[in-house]
Amino acid sequence: MGRIKSNTSLISYLAAGAFMDNTIWVDNCYTVTQNILNIANKFFELMNISINTKKTVAILINPRTRNIFLEVSGSSISITKAGKTYQYLGIFLLNKDLSGLSLKKVNSDVKFFSFMVLHKAIMNKQFSYLVSTVLQSIVEYRTQFSFINKSTCEK
Repeated sequence: MGRIKSNTSLISYLAAGAFMDNTIWVDNCYTVTQNILNIANKFFELMNISINTKKTVAILINPRTRNIFLEVSGSSISITKAGKTYQYLGIFLLNKDLSGLSLKKVNSDVKFFSFMVLHKAIMNKQFSYLVSTVLQSIVEYRTQFSFINKSTCEK
């Protein structure tokens, strides 16, 4: 094994890249939301990050007025049209009641789960574990933006 001479230098090259997808900010106040976007925009400028505002949308749920606009990087963000549904990481977002869509997806998930474990040779404790760790997590995740009334829950 050779020795490195004291006048030898090592140079390394590091390629850096970052992808910023699926970012969401949720708030119930226009002013606070715009302030969050302003702070985020300062960070983007500091880190030399470009935001594609053509792919950026704002979902207003039960807006009090139609004359609202939000801004990022000096560009206006499009506001969703009434009735347009967005799916964000498996969660349905809609600018009105969306519990129906979420419940359909949950029913589909429960049926799929039932089909997968129906003919498996598992003990009741294993089944209980799967329900409490897998199925319950799926249901909680899918319905986190849904408001489901008591009678629907009891079905």
